[in-house]
Order: sequence, then structure tokens, then C-alpha cells
Amino acid sequence: MDATLISLPPAPLLELVCSAAQRQLTAVWLALANMLIIQLDPPEPYTASLRAVPSQEVLVIVREVVRVLLQATLNTLSVDGAMEAVRSHCENMSVQL
Repeated sequence: MDATLISLPPAPLLELVCSAAQRQLTAVWLALANMLIIQLDPPEPYTASLRAVPSQEVLVIVREVVRVLLQATLNTLSVDGAMEAVRSHCENMSVQL
């Protein structure tokens, strides 16, 4: 499990992150959601299994998080001019690289 200053379990924090992302979707919320999803079912060190099977509880939480974040993303991108802004940003980033 990642060492963190946050002592709450990841599931309630994911709920807060999803609420914040619904208000204003940002890369920070998406990155934080990614980190918290990993913490829901952290890989065990020194396990013989190459692919651990997550619990049903974890699967239910992840499905709901994906549903909420996907809807927030689609809502953000459905605003007039949003896709053009994303394309312009990506073009600017590729020129800088």
C-alpha cells in the first residue's frame, strides 16, 4: 500500500473525488482517482500469482467510479468548443516536445 498522509480508506475518498470531478473535471481528479483505485486492491508483495482477482466489493466500487468519471468526461467534452480546445492543447504540447 502506498504510504500517504491521508488516513481514510480509498473508497470514501473516491466518492469525494467523483463528486469534485462532477463539479469540475480536471487531470488532478482523474490522477487521484487512479491512485485510489489502485489502493482499493493493492498488489501483494512476493505473491506467486501473476494476476490477482479483485473482490466483488472492489469491482462494484470501480464500476461506479468509472461510470461517474466517464459521464463527467463526456459532459465536459460535449461543451461547444471543448474538443477543439483539447486538440489545440495537444498540438501545442507536441510542438514543445
